[in-house]
Amino acid sequence: NNNKNLDVVKVYLGDLGRLDRSEQSHWLAHNIVSFSGLSNVQYKRDVLAIPFLEPEMPDLIFRHYYSRLHNLFTKHFGFSVFKPLHKQDQAYLDTIRVPLSEDLHEFEKIILNLSKVLCDSINIKSINKYLDKNLTNKIEALGLFTKLKLIEDNDFVSSLRKIQLIRSKSIAHNKDEGYDYLLGNLGYSEHTLTKIVIDLLLTTSNTFKQWYNHLII
Repeated sequence: NNNKNLDVVKVYLGDLGRLDRSEQSHWLAHNIVSFSGLSNVQYKRDVLAIPFLEPEMPDLIFRHYYSRLHNLFTKHFGFSVFKPLHKQDQAYLDTIRVPLSEDLHEFEKIILNLSKVLCDSINIKSINKYLDKNLTNKIEALGLFTKLKLIEDNDFVSSLRKIQLIRSKSIAHNKDEGYDYLLGNLGYSEHTLTKIVIDLLLTTSNTFKQWYNHLII
């Protein structure tokens, strides 16, 4: 998971050596030359036996801090900043990943997943109750809450709005002529679809990490 070669699976020869000969032949038939070594995390875990290391890949970092922040935030404020996902919606979080290709449909699926677990899940009812407000826009409500009670992060709010816009223009409705200019207007004119996802994952993960560290002090 922590390797940049997302289209391959890395295994150890020692593990393959314990398989039946017929299964070894199957793996041998699909063996390819790898152009990257072990990731730092993989080396420390598998070779140095160091447990509990933070992941390196953007999607793994995102899920790591999304879950950690959820638990700590709930303990601190008495409610969850993002409403817990229904068991049938858990796949939205589990399948958030760095795209394997520049396929537009894969990109849109990941944007939809991000929108579901972030924008749609903002617990505006509890935020309003906590702040004694009657806000109607979820993203603005979260932005105000974090400004007053956590750490203001305009980049995070901007990322949520970007996710919402991309979803609205490319997924929720039929694409129109404005869609061709959307990514450029959002500052992504020089980005590939993969880089857009990575940018969104890292920006939101960094905010989660800051909020987590702020609450744990």
